[in-house]
Amino acid sequence: MVDISGFRALRYAPSFRASLSEVVAPPYDVVGREQLRRLWEQNPHNVVRLILPAADLPPAERERGYVLAAERLRGWKDEGILIPDEQPSLYLYRQQFRLPNGEEKLRQGFFALVRLAAWGDGIYRHELTLPGPVSDRLRLLEACGANLCSIFGLYSDPKGEVIGWLTRAAECREPAGEAVDDRGVWHGLWQVSDPAVLRAVSAAMRDRPVVIADGHHRYTAALEYRNLRRTTDHSGGPAPWDYVLMYLDALEDPGLVVMPTHQVVHSLASFTPPQFLAFMEHRFAVFEQPSLAALLEKLVQLGEAPEVVLGVVLRGARYYLLIAARPASPEAPEEALDVSVLRRWAVQPLLELYGADGDLEAHLRYTHEAPEAAAWVSTGQADVAFLLRPTRLEDVWSIALANRVMPQKSTYFYPKLLSGLVLYDHALWQEDPRPLAERAAPAS
Repeated sequence: MVDISGFRALRYAPSFRASLSEVVAPPYDVVGREQLRRLWEQNPHNVVRLILPAADLPPAERERGYVLAAERLRGWKDEGILIPDEQPSLYLYRQQFRLPNGEEKLRQGFFALVRLAAWGDGIYRHELTLPGPVSDRLRLLEACGANLCSIFGLYSDPKGEVIGWLTRAAECREPAGEAVDDRGVWHGLWQVSDPAVLRAVSAAMRDRPVVIADGHHRYTAALEYRNLRRTTDHSGGPAPWDYVLMYLDALEDPGLVVMPTHQVVHSLASFTPPQFLAFMEHRFAVFEQPSLAALLEKLVQLGEAPEVVLGVVLRGARYYLLIAARPASPEAPEEALDVSVLRRWAVQPLLELYGADGDLEAHLRYTHEAPEAAAWVSTGQADVAFLLRPTRLEDVWSIALANRVMPQKSTYFYPKLLSGLVLYDHALWQEDPRPLAERAAPAS
């Protein structure tokens, strides 16, 4: 189903090894304004200057960003700041991190090139895309001829065969690069170049579908770029734009974590907690909780409960648990998710009740931190916070494979991948029309 390939990654030169933390960055779409400023200033060669190239330009000049990114990339290659690996490789990537409850986790997957395919043809999505971000990433790809950020894909491997090949190849070796991000997450990278291992991994992946976890806009942009290039390139063989840089992680990885995205409603005229609670009782059983900590503990205890379970924070330090029978939705399973029920049974009717349904997003804020959501309410910045449980991985997988999509803000995979560890430069393409699994071993 999926054709993966090793590649000669473009990476920061060894002279950056001790300071790699200074030049890497989160994916472009999660970099906040203050973080962007700090990353931009902390090192003149931080990858954020490639992935968000117009950050230092006035709004009227930001169209120049794409050209500037291409010029910077070319200059960094010419100056030896970014250098290509000599051998086609796969790249084992480990992230060690701590959850809010103090639990230590290790997530491990690998970077590879994945041959582009239409949605549903071995590659599946769980979210829809928006034209603006797709156009932005397409223009950057056209200008640079490189994948500067990796897409995040999931595959199923209950026995751990794929990651086993790579971890055995990398054991007893120091990482080729390591960094610590501003959330304290440790990131380690190992280059695996053994042709036998590359062929084994490629063969093992051939019959496994891939579900995109993060990077739907980048994948769509890569598809559009491939189609554009095919209109002028008629060689018929594989080309560099037929592949995209992707991090692949097994669905069964104990370190694979999805965090909830809490939804906070604000700026409702005449909002009153008693009226809100009476309104919620039409759909939910409502149980008051003594504290935020108690409410969060209940959400954890009911993590696998079949019912719809939501937390609510109101002003005056009032906390509630909402529970309702899950609606049956066999034809559209995504409509039965907590996040969908929240929008349909609570948020949208609430906005209609207070005459604010004309622009739903104008009344919503999002956060992955429950204390932050509660603080917005307690300080008067919001009227009510809805706290959710994480979306289950098996729901993400099954809905995507059914060619259905989930609502926006349904998933937040944590931690995010670092940009700048490996780049896929089309200029380094190693032409061989066969998948890795079919390539003969080189002569010894």
